[in-house]
Amino acid sequence: MKPLENEYPEIGKVLNKAKNYIRNNKSPLWSFNEQWNVEDADTSNFCFLFLGDELKEESAGKLEKWFTYQNEDGGFSTYNDDNNLRKYFSQENYFSYDGWTQSHFCVSSVALHVLYDYKDAYQDKWLKLNSYITNKLEKNSFDSYWWTDEIYSIYYISTISHLVNFPNDVIKNKLKKLSLCQNANGSFSDFFGENLFYTGLALVSLSTADVFQKTLKTGSCICCKINILMAHGKTAIP
Repeated sequence: MKPLENEYPEIGKVLNKAKNYIRNNKSPLWSFNEQWNVEDADTSNFCFLFLGDELKEESAGKLEKWFTYQNEDGGFSTYNDDNNLRKYFSQENYFSYDGWTQSHFCVSSVALHVLYDYKDAYQDKWLKLNSYITNKLEKNSFDSYWWTDEIYSIYYISTISHLVNFPNDVIKNKLKKLSLCQNANGSFSDFFGENLFYTGLALVSLSTADVFQKTLKTGSCICCKINILMAHGKTAIP
């Protein structure tokens, strides 16, 4: 964000307001809104990534709390306290939160970006997470627990693949398969249909391999076309 912040002062003001809001959080970690006071690793991942170097002076305590979401298999869960979740769902028909407290590849993929900056200080944590991710990749498992398509996880793995030694050709082969899922109009879909969000993530993912220029070009065209339609009050993909 720094280039934009330097070029457009107004963006800097917006970012600083957001940083202050996030840093004023009274709890060690973050939850996804102010009405839901259950901290989670996923929201915290993005707060860590957004605050970056500015958080390093106070990061030790927050990271120690964050590591309580890392399971024995090395992966990160979204939540880590069944009893706390039950307090908030006492009136709902939720009988088990095992799925919410198990390791999630999508959450772990973002956590990999966070922990990369601290890997030397927390080498054992880094190795455990790296092992979990590698094991999943070897099984071709890019599952995205909270999301409607694996493109979400592909994005976070592919954009750090130049820094981490993943199994040979696993990412490249996955990106090749992803490129074959592109729709005729250049978009990408989840099971609900054509989706601009996943189209953007897919294009950035494919750009990391630098061998999918035709796919990137047609995808970029559909993104531009959709933006023009939205500017005129039309949101449906033609």
